[in-house]
Amino acid sequence: MKMKKWLAALCGAAALVTAAGTANARERGLLTVSAGVFDLVMHHKQEVEGGFQYRFAYNLFSDEDGAFRGFHPIVGAFANTSSAAYGYVGVAAPFSFGDNRWEFTPSGAVGAYNHGNSLDLGGIFEFRLSLAASYRITRYSRLGIELEHISNANTHRINPGTNNALLTWSWIIDGW
Repeated sequence: MKMKKWLAALCGAAALVTAAGTANARERGLLTVSAGVFDLVMHHKQEVEGGFQYRFAYNLFSDEDGAFRGFHPIVGAFANTSSAAYGYVGVAAPFSFGDNRWEFTPSGAVGAYNHGNSLDLGGIFEFRLSLAASYRITRYSRLGIELEHISNANTHRINPGTNNALLTWSWIIDGW
């Protein structure tokens, strides 16, 4: 029952963040798939992680002529080879360089984590911080790397946290 409440809260937060944004003609949605290593520091054991993320085109406070492209709502999920799963909503703040070929994107999110047979992060409620860098390889796709940290920020009795390294492939999508 707790998981259903968390999923409902995540969906509601995603709807609110999306509704708050404004469309920018320069921006488009971005669908990213990722694969990499879960738990680089090996609290438990290293596992393979795979996931997806959608970055909405809507944004707040974008700089039309500069590198900062505004705060964009994101929604995503991942799973690993030991049955752990994590779903999240948050905000990404992309910066573009080199005629928009390079992109650097810090992001933050909150979500629900189920550890399955994997590392117990202390509870269901977890925070996610990430740094991503990508290069535009075609007009509609990007290839990159991402480092993410997932932790409960000491809101639970135990807080081992996990650091993950991912390869990413993204597609630009017209839409939200």
